[in-house]
Amino acid sequence: MRIITGSARGRRLKTINSRRVRPTSDRVKETWFNIIGERVRGAAVLDLFAGTGNLGVEALSRGALFVEFVDNHRQSVNVIRENLKLTGFEAEVFCEDVRDYLSRFKSYQTETNPTFDLIFADPPYNQDQVKRLVLSIHHKNILKSGGWLMIEHSPQERVHTEQTRFCVFREKSFGDTQLSFLHQKDPLAYI
Repeated sequence: MRIITGSARGRRLKTINSRRVRPTSDRVKETWFNIIGERVRGAAVLDLFAGTGNLGVEALSRGALFVEFVDNHRQSVNVIRENLKLTGFEAEVFCEDVRDYLSRFKSYQTETNPTFDLIFADPPYNQDQVKRLVLSIHHKNILKSGGWLMIEHSPQERVHTEQTRFCVFREKSFGDTQLSFLHQKDPLAYI
């Protein structure tokens, strides 16, 4: 696992040797960032189910303004901090369950919630977390207008956007991995 481009290009990142963590491969990560393009520069980024911090650290290398990392395993949080140190970046790292992290935000009150331009989410596969995650982010309204929610998941899991302001605008599959890119629908279409 390495940083593909940007200020930390070529740096090798530490990983975790555990069945619990499924780091995003360089090939899949490169696809994420080819689709995101320059949108990452200056962006406020949230990396949920962050694992090793691979995606968020890549975003920092490519010019993200800041990244918040969330993972509920102490070992993952320690590796994220080590990877930040290796690359010379600083970021907020939260060791807590994603649901607990999101529960801190008030529903539908944009002015009191921090908002993000990009949200990466890589929940455990086939544990029915994708639907709950999309609904929670919808209710907490933490994605800026024009922002993207990007989810790495199993192709067997459907990304449900009913009763939300999100729509899937692009999907890409790699064997047992699927990337789904969501953005907000036109607000008038949601009413």
